[in-house]
Amino acid sequence: MPKSVTRTVRLDEELDRALTKKASNGKTSVSFLVNRCIRKFVEWDSPSFELGLVSVPETLLDKLARDKDEEALERFGREIARDYVKPASEYVLGDFTVGSAVEILRRSSLYSGNFSFDFASGHDSRNNVIVLRHDHGRPWSRYYAGLLDETFRVLLGEEAKATYTDSLCVVQLKVH
Repeated sequence: MPKSVTRTVRLDEELDRALTKKASNGKTSVSFLVNRCIRKFVEWDSPSFELGLVSVPETLLDKLARDKDEEALERFGREIARDYVKPASEYVLGDFTVGSAVEILRRSSLYSGNFSFDFASGHDSRNNVIVLRHDHGRPWSRYYAGLLDETFRVLLGEEAKATYTDSLCVVQLKVH
C-alpha cells in the first residue's frame, strides 16, 4: 500500500455536507472518498480532457451500434485502438507496451463504466488473459475483439487470440 500524506484543504460547507453524506451512504470515510475523487481526476478526467474524450450516455452507444453490422463495429474497435489506446498509453504513461495498454484499459473500465476489465497473468508471466465484460450485446463484443486484437496483435506484435460471446470478450495473450 502506498504511503499516505496528510494534506489540509479548504472546502465550502455545501461540498463538505455532500461528501459527508456520500461517505455515510457508502459506508466509507470522507478521506477515502476524497482520495478516490482526486485519483479519478489525475488518472482519468485530466488526461481525458487533453485527449479529447467525452462522456456519452449508454443509449447513444446503443443507437450508434443499432444500424452497424458486426464487421463495421470490429473496424471501429481497431480504429479506436490506433486513435485512443496507443496515443493514451504514450501520453499518460510515457510509452506503448503491453503493460501500459493494460493499464489504459483498466482505467477506462474503472472510470468510464462501459465495461468491466480483468487481467490475469499466467504463472510463468508469458501467458495472460484479458477479459472484458459488458451488457451491450454481441456487436459490441465484436467491437472489443477488434480493439484488443489491434492493440495487442497488430500494434504491439504479440500473439493474441480473441474470442467473444454476447457479453464477454476474452483475449489470450502470449507475451514474448
